[in-house]
Amino acid sequence: MTVGAWTTATALLDEVRLADVTVRMVVRPSIGGDGVRLRLSNVFGTAPVTFSAVTAGSREVTFGGGAGAVTVAAGGFAVSDPVPSFAVTGGTDVVVGLRVVGVVETVTGHLRSSQTTTVTTAGGSSDEVLHWFFLDRLTLDRPEADGAVVVVGDSLTDSDGGVPDRNLRWPDRVAAALRSSAGGLPFALLNAGMAGNRVTVDGFGPSLLVRLDRDALTQPGVHTLMLFEGINDLSRGVTAAGQLIAAYDEVIARARARGLAVLAATMTPFHGAEEWTPEREEIRQAANAHLRTAADLDAVADFDAALRDPARPDRLRPEYDSGDHLHLTDAGRARLAEAALPVLCGLTPAPTSR
Repeated sequence: MTVGAWTTATALLDEVRLADVTVRMVVRPSIGGDGVRLRLSNVFGTAPVTFSAVTAGSREVTFGGGAGAVTVAAGGFAVSDPVPSFAVTGGTDVVVGLRVVGVVETVTGHLRSSQTTTVTTAGGSSDEVLHWFFLDRLTLDRPEADGAVVVVGDSLTDSDGGVPDRNLRWPDRVAAALRSSAGGLPFALLNAGMAGNRVTVDGFGPSLLVRLDRDALTQPGVHTLMLFEGINDLSRGVTAAGQLIAAYDEVIARARARGLAVLAATMTPFHGAEEWTPEREEIRQAANAHLRTAADLDAVADFDAALRDPARPDRLRPEYDSGDHLHLTDAGRARLAEAALPVLCGLTPAPTSR
C-alpha cells in the first residue's frame, strides 16, 4: 500500500524567482517505512521546470525508471521512482535536495513553512528562507499501514509560531504523542494547512474549495479528512453565516462522495483581534453550532471550548493568546493537540487502497 507520510499545501509564490539554484529542504514524515517517493509540483507554473541532482538523505532520486533529471510541464507533477535502500523513521527529519535548472519565473511552493530551506546559487552564495519549493508529497510503501488522515486548515494548523524548525504545530504534537504511546501512530497524519487561507474565496493561495481535491482528497491512502478552517473567512470573505456553513457542507459532501470519514474542529475565539466585530462573532458562533450539531460529521473536536476564556468566552484564555488575540502560543497549540487526540484516537476506519 502506498500512503502519504508528509505533505504540504502549495500556491504560487508571488515575487519569488529562482535561477540555477540548488535547494535543500527539511521535511518530517509522520510515519516511517521504505519505498520513498517524492512528488515535485509545477501546478502553478506557466512554463516547464527541469530538476536535476534530486536527493533524499544521501540517496539519489530518479524518475521514469532511472533518469537523473526530470522536466515537469506547466500545471503538472512528477512522482519519483522508489528510492532504493532508504527507509525513513516517523518523526525524523528527511533532507531533500534538488537543482533547479534555468530560470523559473513562476514558482510553486509553500510560503512560511516554519522550516529552514537553504538556497545556493551557481556561484556558491547561500540564503536561508522559510519556504518549501516544488516538493508537495513524500509517500511510502506500507503494507501494514492504516492509511492517512489529512488536516486542512489555515495558520493555526500551518504555523509553528515565530521560531522555525521545532515541528511543534498541533498536528506534529498529536503525531508525536501517538508515536510514543503503547499503540503507536496507527495512521499517517498529513498537514495540509496554509497560512492566511480561506474556505470560500481565493486570496492567500487558492481557497479550500479550490484546493481540496489536490491537497487532501487525492492523498495516497487517505481515509479521513479533518476540517479546521474559517477564521479568515470571517474577516476577508463571508458576510453571513449561511455562506460559510454552505461551504463547510460542500467540503464534507465532497469528502463523503469519496468514501472518507470526516472530522471537524470548531473555530477558536478572536475577540480583541483587529478583525473582530460583533457581527463576525455571531457568524463564528453560528458556524460552530452547525459543526457541533447539524453537519454530517463523524466527530467534532471542540477547539473553541478548549481555548476560550471562561470569563470571556469570545476571547482566548490569556495563556493561549500570542498577543494578537487570534494566533496561539506554544501552550495554545499544545491544547489543540490535547483536544484533537481523543477524536483522532476514536478513528476505526478500514484501511484503504486509495
